[in-house]
Amino acid sequence: MAHSEIRIALNLFNEKADKLRNSNFVKASVENSGVSLSWQEGESFQITRTGPTEENVDAFVLTLRFFVQDNERSSFRNISKLYTDKAISEEHRSEFEKAPLVFERFFGLQHDV
Repeated sequence: MAHSEIRIALNLFNEKADKLRNSNFVKASVENSGVSLSWQEGESFQITRTGPTEENVDAFVLTLRFFVQDNERSSFRNISKLYTDKAISEEHRSEFEKAPLVFERFFGLQHDV
């Protein structure tokens, strides 16, 4: 694969990773996420959930798919193929290999990259 194609794929990967990291989903999850339970005798339980909105979740998932669908050049599987290129340093290759593992732990999935 040409170096320009590798650069395009890696830039797309980084762009989508930054989009996820800076998303309203992540901000809402970190800053204001939780469940509140309250009850008073003679009344029903009150359960209040705070956190990302449905729109936040939808936007996050639509971007996340760039990492898991193999028809996307930025998928973990496709990017891992690029990291076999000798133009990629061993240090960068080693750092990239951690990404699918973090993803797997976060979502409780298994990968075969």
